Amino acid sequence: MSYEISYKESGRYKSDNTGLLMKGAITVKRNKIWIAVFCIAIMASTFSIPAFANSSDHLNISTPFNISAPGDTLNRTQEEYLAETKTAITQSNSDEQKIESICESFLTLAKASVRDPQSYDCTQLITTDSLKKATVQYRLTDYQYQSALNKALGWKITRDDLVFTDFKIQKKNKNYVEASVVESYTYNITDGFDGKSFRRKMYTFELLGGSDGWKITNVNTDDPWETDEGFEYKPIDVKTAVNAHLAENKLKYSTPSIDETKDVKADLQVSPTRTMYNWSYDFMDAVAYAEVHYSDTSNPVFGFTSGNNCQNFASQCVWAGLGGSGTDITARPAVSTSLVGTSAFNVWCRNQSTTYYSNYLFNWSWDNICGFFNLIQMSTSSTEGPYGISSYSNGVQNAIAGNVLGVDWNGSPASTTLDHAMFVTQVTGSGGSRTKDNVKIAAHTSATNSAYMTLSTYTTQPIGSFARSQVYRGYYTVPQP
Repeated sequence: MSYEISYKESGRYKSDNTGLLMKGAITVKRNKIWIAVFCIAIMASTFSIPAFANSSDHLNISTPFNISAPGDTLNRTQEEYLAETKTAITQSNSDEQKIESICESFLTLAKASVRDPQSYDCTQLITTDSLKKATVQYRLTDYQYQSALNKALGWKITRDDLVFTDFKIQKKNKNYVEASVVESYTYNITDGFDGKSFRRKMYTFELLGGSDGWKITNVNTDDPWETDEGFEYKPIDVKTAVNAHLAENKLKYSTPSIDETKDVKADLQVSPTRTMYNWSYDFMDAVAYAEVHYSDTSNPVFGFTSGNNCQNFASQCVWAGLGGSGTDITARPAVSTSLVGTSAFNVWCRNQSTTYYSNYLFNWSWDNICGFFNLIQMSTSSTEGPYGISSYSNGVQNAIAGNVLGVDWNGSPASTTLDHAMFVTQVTGSGGSRTKDNVKIAAHTSATNSAYMTLSTYTTQPIGSFARSQVYRGYYTVPQP
């Protein structure tokens, strides 16, 4: 799953008078997608879910029609999928069930077409006129791009598991329906990384009813770039986009190879007036946290910032790497206002801000990516909190496991332009010359949108758009437990 275009995760926050975080200057547009599904009796007898699938990988709210996804998307041929969809529609007396079957059939065929574009085509479930829409063209060319990129890189999805939950009819009249469904996709791919990959998103469909039944007229998702006010739907030029990615991989970067374990930050602060204790940052603990929680649909400790949860999740991973545990969000390694005051530059605590900065982008360092990168850049050995360095160039090339990556979807990463946070879980290749193919990330935008996959599969954004924040350790006035 790769995506053309810019997207702003709205990882920027401001406070209202309730003290809660609000998304700043972002208009949320909600439009979403569709896929294949079939009667339970047929599914139970013909489909088996791959053993690697785990129920915790997706939402636990079954769809009203109780339809189950096909497991491996290549279990059925195009003709068999469409026949089963027709059967489901014919046997149902409910428009809701018919619409769900059409939407989920579309999505199943779309996923199958990424793996085998010669044998699967989801366009038969879309009205002819709608095939010309920019939104639909973007969606269809996105599937084509994903397939072409895998082929160009020599990657192959060897097996997958597709699950649908939370189907809802949102609007309905006699001939028009808006519906949504959450798709959770787990897959194994030969991309050089061990283990599974995962992508969840919510699709919203528009359908029109006629003499030949319901058909899709529009489809969108809750991906962060699609909900950004500046996002523009347009078809992806698949050949150009793939060639640009391959050319990018061949670039000889000027950044030299780096010592990935060396603390290179020049700390110019004066000696502390009190003893500061060194807290180790165990990147393996941070990665373990990311791998356990990337598909969470709730969090009893840190909660979610709906649609803008990316930096909250990344901060949790760093918190775990510094030894964080328990349910007290204000306890160290967090740095709360009760510890350092409301005007300290180093406040790093869920839903807490500082008055130190006039720019609100820096005032929410736990929840806002610009604030977090600034916090790490400002960190010193004489003040409490995580200690490290932030770089606004060569982020991907120098990425290592345990880093936080930031991206500016306009292509010019800087302290106030970062739009989305991702946590690095694995890397391959050599430090200083990595590409997006060499970096695996976990990202968590909301309960219905998360990812655990290679960066190149997650986005087509050029490599120069990425920044990197590296935590070396923490400094605190008490010993590390």
